[in-house]
Amino acid sequence: MCKFYSAIVIPTAGGGFDLLHNPWTHSHEDLIRIYKLRDTARPNGEPRFARIEFSPESMATADDVSTYKLTIDEKRRPDWFSESLEKKVVERMKLIVSAMIVSGDADLLCGGVFILAKGARVSTLKNAYVVVMLDSSKVGEMWDSSQVGEMWGSSKVGEMWGSSKVGTMRDSSKVGTMRDSSKVGEMYDSSKAPRKPTTDHR
Repeated sequence: MCKFYSAIVIPTAGGGFDLLHNPWTHSHEDLIRIYKLRDTARPNGEPRFARIEFSPESMATADDVSTYKLTIDEKRRPDWFSESLEKKVVERMKLIVSAMIVSGDADLLCGGVFILAKGARVSTLKNAYVVVMLDSSKVGEMWDSSQVGEMWGSSKVGEMWGSSKVGTMRDSSKVGTMRDSSKVGEMYDSSKAPRKPTTDHR
């Protein structure tokens, strides 16, 4: 199973590379289809590209890019994937992930993929995907098709509206009110969410 964050590296002339990724999917196979890649070896047996994952040891530290490690998700490391190339790829991946991290206060996050750092406060999510909410981060309202992948620590969502969804709740994370067709998937530890969505509307 692919982990956050997945990408594909294609070598180019002069020791360079192209990095193919899409924040809306963590699947290498999706990326291969999106970019119409030829998933066959070169005549010398070398792979044409390398599937990689850039992930923290635990999603509980997803807001700290220094905890991320690069993994080559292939049966063997391609000869062209040198140590110097790997360093360049890591630096590029750090920039990509850093751009997703939200710290401090934000009034509205709309139509993007985000990581809520420890203590981050967001008033409203609309049609956005939050990979993970970390300790003491808060979202006031989730609207439309917004989703949260994982909630950690004492993270909290106030109200869920529309078809919003939380995948996994851990630790002492909490959802206040669920309305419309909002859903919570799995709950662990002392996490809390209402048993049934509230059907009233504003």
